[in-house]
Formats: sequence, C-alpha cells, structure tokens
Amino acid sequence: MNERRLPIPAAAALLWLSFAATAHAQQGAISGVVVDDASGAPIAGASVLVVGTAAGATTDLDGRFAIAVPAPAVYDLRVTFEDRPAETVAAVAVELQGETVLRIRLGRPLGAETDEEGALAFQLEDLRVTGERVLSTDTGILVERMKEVTIGDAISAAQIAQSPDGTSSDALRRVTGLSIVDDKYVFVRGVTDRYNGTSLNGVAVTSTDTDTDRKSFSFDMIPANLLANTVVVKTATPDLPGDFSGGFVKVSTLEFPDTRSLRWNWSAGYGEGTSGDPFWTSTGSGRDWLGQDDGARALPQGLTGNDLARALPNNWTPRRGKAPLDRSLGFSYGDRWRWGGRELGLVTALSYKTSRNTEEYTDSPVSVLVVDMPDPLEDIVLESRPWDMTGVRHESSLLIGALANVNLKLSERHKLSLKSNASRASREKVQFMSGDDENAGPTTRQTIVWNQRELWLAQIGGEHDLADGERAPGFSWNWHRSSSDAAEPDRKHLEYSLTADESYTHKENYRTWSALAEDSDGGGLDAHLPLLGGEFKAGAGRESRERAYGIDAFAADASQITGANAGITQWGTGSIFIPENFGPGKFRFVPITVFTGAYQGTHELRTWYAMYDRELRLGGLDLRLTGGVRWEDSDQQVLTRAEAGDTTSVLSRIDHRDALPSGNLTWRASDRLNLRLAYYASVNRPEFREMSDVLYFDFNTFQNVKGNPDLRRATVDNYDFRLEFFPQEGEVLAASWFRKTFVDAIEERLIPSPERFVRTWFNSERGSNEGYELEYRRGLGCFWGALAPFTVTANYTRVTSAIEYVDSQTNEQGERIDTVKERVMQGQSPWSLNLSLAWRQADWGTHASVLYNRVGRRLDAVGDSRDEDAYEESRRQLDAALSQALGKGWKLKATARNLLDEDEEITLGDEGRPYQKITRGVSYALSFSLDL
Repeated sequence: MNERRLPIPAAAALLWLSFAATAHAQQGAISGVVVDDASGAPIAGASVLVVGTAAGATTDLDGRFAIAVPAPAVYDLRVTFEDRPAETVAAVAVELQGETVLRIRLGRPLGAETDEEGALAFQLEDLRVTGERVLSTDTGILVERMKEVTIGDAISAAQIAQSPDGTSSDALRRVTGLSIVDDKYVFVRGVTDRYNGTSLNGVAVTSTDTDTDRKSFSFDMIPANLLANTVVVKTATPDLPGDFSGGFVKVSTLEFPDTRSLRWNWSAGYGEGTSGDPFWTSTGSGRDWLGQDDGARALPQGLTGNDLARALPNNWTPRRGKAPLDRSLGFSYGDRWRWGGRELGLVTALSYKTSRNTEEYTDSPVSVLVVDMPDPLEDIVLESRPWDMTGVRHESSLLIGALANVNLKLSERHKLSLKSNASRASREKVQFMSGDDENAGPTTRQTIVWNQRELWLAQIGGEHDLADGERAPGFSWNWHRSSSDAAEPDRKHLEYSLTADESYTHKENYRTWSALAEDSDGGGLDAHLPLLGGEFKAGAGRESRERAYGIDAFAADASQITGANAGITQWGTGSIFIPENFGPGKFRFVPITVFTGAYQGTHELRTWYAMYDRELRLGGLDLRLTGGVRWEDSDQQVLTRAEAGDTTSVLSRIDHRDALPSGNLTWRASDRLNLRLAYYASVNRPEFREMSDVLYFDFNTFQNVKGNPDLRRATVDNYDFRLEFFPQEGEVLAASWFRKTFVDAIEERLIPSPERFVRTWFNSERGSNEGYELEYRRGLGCFWGALAPFTVTANYTRVTSAIEYVDSQTNEQGERIDTVKERVMQGQSPWSLNLSLAWRQADWGTHASVLYNRVGRRLDAVGDSRDEDAYEESRRQLDAALSQALGKGWKLKATARNLLDEDEEITLGDEGRPYQKITRGVSYALSFSLDL
C-alpha cells in the first residue's frame, strides 16, 4: 500500500502556471483603510463587500483591507460594522493589474479627495454601518476572539476553503489543542470526546452511531463546504451548557450573504491503492446511492426460525468490481431583500459526496503472562497470540447535506430566524481476514456491514431589544426539535477455513439487525439589561431526549446436521445458506440471545442561570469581569432488556441537581494584548449506551462492547490562564495553561476474554489533567518583505494526566496487598502539533498551503493491567492544497491528503506489543467551483 504508483506529473505544474498567468492578466485590486472620522482611529472587523460578487474582506486590527477583483471594471463597495446602517461607496474604478486605494472615513460630509499618494479616497457623512458580524474570514474570527470573554479557538470558512478538508472533522484537526479519533470524534486538550459538547447553530447535538453511541457529535456528518465557522470554547460562562470540560464546539453553517450569491462546485478524487483497482461491495439495494436502504436488507416481520432463514436473501457473496473516482457536488444560493425598513435573508445549500477506500488491516494481539519466581531467579515472561489475522477492508462512503435558513429583520430592534439542517451518511464495509486462531486453527473471516445515519434539526428563534443603544435591555428566545436515526440492517459475519483443495469448513456465522432512533426538543429564554455600568443576564431552558435502541442477532446452527447432510458445511459462501439448506437434519436458524437486546433511554434537563458582565478600570488596569452560576437539574434513565426472551429489565438512573459557578477575568493590557484568567465547574454524564449492558459485537475491532448500569456522573473543576497578542492583520501569538481535576472520571476499559476483548466503561475515583498550549500565526513579511505572501501557523499542546487506581497483588503468604498507583487518563494524548505554511498571491488569485498534523501516543483503552493497556501510536499526516482563480467566478482547486502514508497502529502495554494496524494510501482530488 505504501508503493507510489501515481506520482504528480510535472505537466500538472506547467498547466497550473498557465492558469495562474491567465488569471493574473485579468486581475486588479481594491485596498485601503477604514477609520473613524472624528479620531482617525482604525476600525477593525468592518466588512467590506464588492456588490454583485462574492468578493470581500474584513478589516484587520489596523483597519486595513485588500480585495482581488477581475479588471478592468467599476465596482460598488458596501461596508458594514456592528449596529450601524450599511453604506455603499459607488463607482470604484479598478484598472487592469492596478490597485485602487481607498481611505474610508466614517462620520463626516460625503465627498471625494485625493490622499498624499494621489489615490482616490472617500469621506462618508455620518456613516453608521450595520449588519451581521462576518465570521467566515480569518481576520473576522480573530477580531471576534479578541473581544470574547471566554478562552477559545476557531477555524473560519476561509481557512477551510484553503485546505484539503472535506468534512468538519477534517477541518477541526487544525485547531489548537484538538485531535480527531476515528475520523469523526473530537478530543480537546487530551481528554476524550465524552468530555466535550457540540452545538449546531446553537442547538446541542450528539452522536448517532449504533455501536458505541458516543456523547460526542460525529463530525463527519457535516460537509465542510456548508460551514461558516467553527468555534471551540475552552472556558465556560453560565449561559453555556454545564456538561463540557475539554471544549464546547460551536458549529455554524453558512451565513446570510449581503447580496445575491449563487455557487456550484464539483470535484473528483483519486486514491492510491483504491481508485481503478479491484473493489468489493455488497449486493446492495436500489437506493444505496441516496445513502438509504430500500428494504432489501430489512428483517422480514412475522417469521421465525427456518421460515425466516428461507425468506432472507442469499447475499453472502459480495460483488467484485473496480473502484470509481471519488466525487462530490455542491450548490448554494443566498439572497437578501429589503423593503420598508424590513429585511429578509435566505441561504440554502445542498452537498453530495461519495468516496471509496481500501485499507490493509492487521489484528494480531500479543498477550503476556508473567510467572513470579522467588529471588534470585528472574520472573518468567510468556508471550502468546490468541489470533493472528491479516486482510483487507473495502469501504464505500456517502454524505448528503442540506440546509435552509431564513432570517427576518422586522426593525432595528426585532429579528426572527428559522434554521433547518439535514444530513445523511452511509458507510458500507466489506472485510476479508485470514490467519490462525488459537482456538479454531486456520480461519478466514468475511464481514459485510451497511451503516446509515440521519440527522434533522429545525430551530426558530427571536432577538428583541426594548430600547435603542448598545446596552439596551432585551430578550431572546428559541425553540428547536431534532431527530437522529441510525441503522445497521443485515450485518453479516462468517468464519470458515479453506483447505488446499479449495473445500470449505464452516465455523461460525452471525446475521444481525440493529436500529437507533432519538427525538429531542427544547427551548430557552434569555434576558439582558444594563445594570451598574455592566450587563446582567439571566435565562432558563429545557431539553428533553428520548432514545430507543434494539438489536436482533441470528445464526445458522449446524449442531443438528445429520450425516447425510454433513457435506453442506463445506459448501462455499454463495451456496452454504441457500433456502434448501435449512430444515430437519440441516441448518437451524436460531436467535443469538447474548447479542440480542434493547434499551429505552430518557433524559430530562432543566437549566437556570444568572450572570454579570462588566468592563471596569481598577488600579489603572482595563478589566472585564464575567461571572455567575448555572443550575442544572438532570434526570437520566435507561431501561434495558438485555437478551431475547428475557422478561426481566435493568433500570439505570442518574438523578442530580448541580450548581456550577464560573468566572472569566480579562485584562486588556493594550488594544492588541489580552491576559485571561478563568475558572468553571462542570459535570460529565454517561450516555445511554454506556448505561446499558446490551452486548454488541464490533466487527471493525473484533471486540465485544458492553455498557455499565452502575456508572456515576463525573464532576470536574477547570482552571485556565491565557496570554494572547494580536500583532496585525490575521495574526496571533498566544500561550495558555490549564488544569482539570476529576472525581469519578468515566473511562473505557478493555477486558481480555477467551473469545475476544470486551470494551466497557467504568468510573475512576480521582484524576487530574494539566498542560499548556502555544499558538503562532503570523505573516512572514514582518521578517523580510519578499516573504509577505507567506503565512505560518503553528500550534502545540502538551498535556500530563494522572488517574489514581488500586493495584492488587498477592504476597508469598497469600495475602492481598493493595497499592495506590497512577496512570495516564484514558484517551489522553501527551501532545499534539499542527503546522501549516500558506502562500497567497492576491493579484494572481493563487493560494497554496501545506499542512502537517501529529498527535502523541494515546491511551486508547485501559486494560485489566498495565500490560493490557491499548495505545494508539503517534502518526504523522501531511496534506497540501493549491487553488487558482480562473476569472469570471471560476476557481480550480487541487488537494493531496495523507502524503506520508503512515500506518495507524494500536499496541499493547508500555513496550508497544503489536495488536492492530491499518494501512491506507495517498489520495488526490481536483475541484472546480463557480460563483455567480
């Protein structure tokens, strides 16, 4: 798989240069500065848009902006800033390969003048610019971050557009202190995804997986091209949910455009070792191309036993073909209408993406047994392999995303909004493994899995000010409803041996159907009013979730096959389970009770909060203090029917009321320098699946998964310090320190068993997590003018953690001795590093970037002993992207992912004994987009 069979041809570089030269010949630029007319002070964060196009910019900390536009042409500019009416600067002429420089003054009589350099400048009379904050650009994100009361980081739509990232999980990999696990779950500051929260356009969302049912949102569900920005809040305020400790990820989809916007995009991708090579898929259904089974995989109702087996399709043999290129299509439309002081905004988008991937997979754990020997003899260490399997996994993925958002501005004081998002993701895996099993001898495993997930979310809300002015009293409200569904219909697993004469020996088989459905609704009311020179804010909310999960498992039992029919156990995969092979003296189709079960979960959450925010000057220091308390009344219940035919049920309940104080103090040492201190208390509640002891067989990891009804909720105290400096446009230097202390931390455990490992959850009594973050984003022009087109971004996170546990040993007298020891926290990565180098030639319309990511060795699961701890080894990832504006709204983009092509490895123990390994190839993609 590491073999390079498709080098990037030199001809592509020549072709790219020709595109760049063509685009360069059609480009011009508009640049300048926006200042306050009375003081001359620069205005940072103002949005400067070129009317009738998608071009625009946000002013930097010095009030400057630069926009590349096709030339020659004449344009109108529209400037918006905070709570002031928008204004248009008309008839700005741009010459071919020229630059028009503007000095826009806010607040004096309208006129035109020439600045000292002879460039056209404008003065605008009493210009009070209004509109929404533009948070889809790098500078806009940094300006917002500088003003925020909390500590956090973010990534903008502009950064995503300049990277190879295809989903929101890919994009989040670039954020300081974040790492991505399983291509979709976010770990923040070394703690697992379970300690993080996620909101989509302000509404809390969680995962929709049928297997692990994780608290974390599956970020592979949102296409990257539907994002406006993603903000990771790392300290809390009382108006934020109280169940996060690592970070709260606020995902925002496309913003409303200031003018009409229409965009199409198309891409094709090539994967080494996949595209054009032999590729296996299931027999499928007629609607697989929509990410939804049409019933071909459904479990027939009203039938049992052999009648059920004979009614099921004999689709155990996958289809062989060649993998096509990866493809994606996208469309977005936005507009805004104004009449009589009112304003209506609309944005809609649709995205469709398919991909194929072939992975080489190794599952070969090395177990150790230490035999204690009396002194002076050395202990005897015995190693064994319960199984040694290698094979290949063919994976087909599809992702569909859609959104429709409407914003109605009734007046300057009153706004209404309606936001809706829908996504559907499907993933099919066909896996072949072969090798030796300690109990079964030479074995071949074949698995076919189809997984489909859907998420739908609708939200309505309003913002109302009761008077004019920046500190006017007012209130906001929202109500939302969401549903998420997941299903794995007709998952098939077969084990057999194939002799030299190509005869089969049947060993084991499973056929399962599982489904998950969740509905949630809720709302909130927030009020704010000026008080004692600051702002008082209070609110209340409610969230209600209901979830149902069920799994049915069956097997073809060979125990009653008579001698006359014994030969059918040696038939091939395509014929062994034909309808005629079920009946008296043949196979029996029986339920597997250990893998059959169901649970129903409910969660009622009621919240209240009160907080105060004030800027003050104390001892000559400019300070901002925000603090208050949040109260959460939470009642979680999970009712489990663990096995088929079991009339008993297990009820797991966690009912708590928590008071969660928080405080954030910011010292604005200068216009560009902030020092921040923060403390907040938080909780971490288990998810429904973690509280249910329904057993699930994960064919991907070849592990059993089982919940723990005795789990307790965890409590966390969080401390943060950050120093951040914003030198100039789009630049930041920051250093942070943090510490977290845990009581009853929830972790994953990997328990050895004769059949296979069992993954479960448990509480660790006490633990801590401490570390620091360093962030650097700066243009290299400050060092040498010739390097002005280059920008370097780097962030590094270092974390140490300690979880106390009791190590029990038996001495020579047979007495038990307990010793309190420490280990790292489950999910903990000791460090993470992100590096990127970007080059931008604005007058050519060219942008190139190289991105590097690496995360330290991570404790994936806690074993029964330190020798059985499972670790994900450190792995380097290098990606690259190159984009070129072609004129008339066309844009070309080429990307390359996983250029280093390093294996993903899971090992056991401190010494890193082999366990599992996945090998992937390099992938390339080429995309075109058109903005109208």
